[in-house]
Amino acid sequence: MYQISVQLPFNGFHVKGKITLPVQANSLIIFSHGYGLSKLMVHEHRLALEFQQAGFGTLVLDLLDEHDELPIKYKDIDLLSKGLVTSTNWLSSHSEYRSLNLAYFGSGTGSAAAVNAASELGSIIKTIVSLSGRLNLCSKNLVKIKCPVLLLTGEMDFKTVNINQNAIKYLKPNKQLAIVPGASHMFEEADKLNEAANITLSWFKKHLSWDKSKASTF
Repeated sequence: MYQISVQLPFNGFHVKGKITLPVQANSLIIFSHGYGLSKLMVHEHRLALEFQQAGFGTLVLDLLDEHDELPIKYKDIDLLSKGLVTSTNWLSSHSEYRSLNLAYFGSGTGSAAAVNAASELGSIIKTIVSLSGRLNLCSKNLVKIKCPVLLLTGEMDFKTVNINQNAIKYLKPNKQLAIVPGASHMFEEADKLNEAANITLSWFKKHLSWDKSKASTF
């Protein structure tokens, strides 16, 4: 298992994160979450571990570190999106990572940032998975997405279910809305988070093709 921390400047701030790549991983899943430190997001780290154990690389990002303070005026989806674009362009041009298939895994407001970034990056992003996504915050860019998209919500998270049912109408073919019975917002229940992980892994295995000739070896 290969691990490295990265830190990239943008817009007077920086995006930082940790890349984890299993041996011969051919794909990298970039996590996009809302404001807050990733180390405080238990569900995110559990899912990242599940993806790594299945052979996928992960990049778990933070827009800021714990010593930074973001002015209120910058707390918007556009800044999150710019951080994602910065890190994705760096990966796609870096000699060690440019052969990897790149995907976004977004949650909450981070899902909206992932959609906005993917709409700008085009074919660089191979697929998007949105967990409890606030896709009403990126509605103008949903129609621009060309890659396969999975929307995943909990049955008991009524507001987000409605948002995703509306959002999927604007996505092009090769899309799916999965509503997990009995799950609440962000899948706080351990068994429901496991179910979300299994659904997501099936999606990634289907849409991130394995090509040994492009596999990274570390």
